[in-house]
Amino acid sequence: MIYRIIIGLVVVWTVATWSFFAGGKGYDGAIILVVTFFALMTVLIPLTLARIQRHHPVGRKGQLHETLRDWLGGEIDTWQERISGRDAAIMILLPVGVAAAGAIAFTIVFYVTLAGR
Repeated sequence: MIYRIIIGLVVVWTVATWSFFAGGKGYDGAIILVVTFFALMTVLIPLTLARIQRHHPVGRKGQLHETLRDWLGGEIDTWQERISGRDAAIMILLPVGVAAAGAIAFTIVFYVTLAGR
């Protein structure tokens, strides 16, 4: 479920950035290409890690899939300490969510100021 939320936020971020640079002047094509590359990497790296984890499950035998509610209520082991599942979800989703919200804000401000001219 977390990966699906990441994919949704990346799609929003990419579409908002594309609409911001939709003028087609100068280096806009190169910027759109770079943003698309970062969006693909943002999605492909977690998906690759999920596929690796699916083939090498860690934990109790016989339990390959855990519900999101159980994952959020449980604890996650990191290198430094144990953190709650809710904190881990926030740490995972926050950077992509902020990037999507920022791209939407820039696009809205750009079109509002463009319409005011």
